[in-house]
Amino acid sequence: MSQFLNYINKYTLLQDEEAEQILSYFETEEIKKNEFILEQGEICRYNYFVLKGCLRIYIFNDAGKEQILHFAIENWWISDLSSYFNQTKSRCYIQALENSQVIKISYQNYNQLVVENQNFSQFMRIIFQQSFTNLQEHFVDTLNRNGKARYLDFIQKHPNLVQRVSQYMIASYLGLTPEFISKVRKKIVQ
Repeated sequence: MSQFLNYINKYTLLQDEEAEQILSYFETEEIKKNEFILEQGEICRYNYFVLKGCLRIYIFNDAGKEQILHFAIENWWISDLSSYFNQTKSRCYIQALENSQVIKISYQNYNQLVVENQNFSQFMRIIFQQSFTNLQEHFVDTLNRNGKARYLDFIQKHPNLVQRVSQYMIASYLGLTPEFISKVRKKIVQ
């Protein structure tokens, strides 16, 4: 849990009592490779912080193809926030791509903690602002940049992730085909 507290302390400085209080609202969970922690139609009960491992959140589009919305590795968050905050059925799946360890906070505990602890509330506001900014940048890049530029940007920003997830998953996330990524990779090597 010190990993999580170190992460929080990058954004706001916690007193020891605050750290203990925050941790008391979280649970630890081990997730095996390929295990689902959320499936379509379920209500997302938790927001997850990855301590170890790699997860993905995805949907099936109207054509029946997987569309990856987000990956999460160490020190990243993952959840279906629409389902989590509205307590409605999810349209998404969340799956572990590696054996993983997460800490999770329930919707009820989250709401109670943000009221009780101003530093945690401030921390989560910053995290959500960063997440929204990243999501918007991804959306704008998908609409305005060509596939090669999106792929090159992805491998530059996330070199560790490129080594951990398959080419077809990267393609799904970027809205490309695996064949297109293969062609780009071959050109890079030459």
